[in-house]
Amino acid sequence: MQKRRKISLVRKAKCSWSPRRKLKLNDIKRNLWRRNRSYTLLIAEHTA
Repeated sequence: MQKRRKISLVRKAKCSWSPRRKLKLNDIKRNLWRRNRSYTLLIAEHTA
């Protein structure tokens, strides 16, 4: 009985955690991109 309860808790936690994590990852990516935009443009010009 205890095992089953733990599994359901883990499943619930995963469901609520996944989208939030995705949002956080997107935020991090966006911030990184914003910070490195000039840098990436420089590299793109250099390689092009």
